[in-house]
Amino acid sequence: MSENITNIKARRRETVFPRSDPATQSLAPKRLLLGTEASGYLQKPQKLRRMIPVGTPHTLSTEGNPWNRYQRSFNLPQAGHGILVHKKSIPFDERIFKKIEVKDKSWLSKLRPVSHKNIVTLHEAMYHEGVINIFYEVMDVSLRQIFRTPIGALSQLEVAAFCKEILEGLDYIHSHLELVHGELSSECVLLSTRPPALKIANIATSMLRETTSGAVQSDLESLGQIIVECLEPGTASRHGNTLVLNNWDTVLREFQALTKSKTVKELLKHEFLRRSSGPSCLRRYVRAARESAPKDIEIPPEWVTDKSS
Repeated sequence: MSENITNIKARRRETVFPRSDPATQSLAPKRLLLGTEASGYLQKPQKLRRMIPVGTPHTLSTEGNPWNRYQRSFNLPQAGHGILVHKKSIPFDERIFKKIEVKDKSWLSKLRPVSHKNIVTLHEAMYHEGVINIFYEVMDVSLRQIFRTPIGALSQLEVAAFCKEILEGLDYIHSHLELVHGELSSECVLLSTRPPALKIANIATSMLRETTSGAVQSDLESLGQIIVECLEPGTASRHGNTLVLNNWDTVLREFQALTKSKTVKELLKHEFLRRSSGPSCLRRYVRAARESAPKDIEIPPEWVTDKSS
């Protein structure tokens, strides 16, 4: 009797938790780990979808007159010429508007959704009459502006902070978007205080560029030039791309020199970046640059809202 009960229990276990047959197990498809996909197994559109967070619309680009939906406020430079605009409907979101002339509307297909903490968000793009109208998030000031605040020069720890954030943005651009930024400079790196952030601007220009304006290494060399501009503005004004003063320790000097030869991923592992405490340490510079910036606002008459309407 007890033997029959044991057999029944054994059969029940096999039914509920069947053991894998070794022969069947060998035929089971292997699970692919992210980043180790076999060639041709995943196409690029699938890879792109993994980069789009939940809640981000897949339709970035449309066709139509942008001024049916947006109202121009005033000129506001942001990594080059820009116009502050806001939507005409609730919640009246603010954006920075820029435009890029293109051959035809097919160029919209070159634009892709981007989601990274170190890239200025590209919210929307609209094609209208030979122009792609770009709408970016609004940032506070550029890295170039914080180099010139009354507070004074940045410390080496603060230099490490902005270098790490820029490199993480470049890693995303090079590895995930498979692009070269091509125009990286202190003017093209933007900061904000709410929340504290440092981001690379003008990603749409990189996507729409007809030809690559340089190798991946050129972006990293530009970072090295930004370091020189920050710490030795006199050297930078003479087009020098290497730190020449004896004020800096060996680790910083080595890191700056390696921007001419090492990859993004190699630089991100460098000892110098361990000194970074994140973009929050730059907040006081951002505020000082914002408050000391010229306050002259240019508003063309045709942008002024008619209060009688």
